[in-house]
Amino acid sequence: MDEIAVTFFLIGRDNTLPLEIWGRLRRGITPEINAISSLIFAVSVLLIAVWYRLRARSVSSAPQELLENL
Repeated sequence: MDEIAVTFFLIGRDNTLPLEIWGRLRRGITPEINAISSLIFAVSVLLIAVWYRLRARSVSSAPQELLENL
């Protein structure tokens, strides 16, 4: 929600996704807003899970590489 104020001042006459969602929230949440919110949430969770797995793999392999170099 903090992006709405920044977006509002920067876009001029155009409309962006955060402003569209904000405008529709005042009129009531529609199925389209629920679908967009669900997709954004799912993609965010997926990206966080992928990042976590890659990070855990690189951290766990670092001590083995140090031992092999000795």
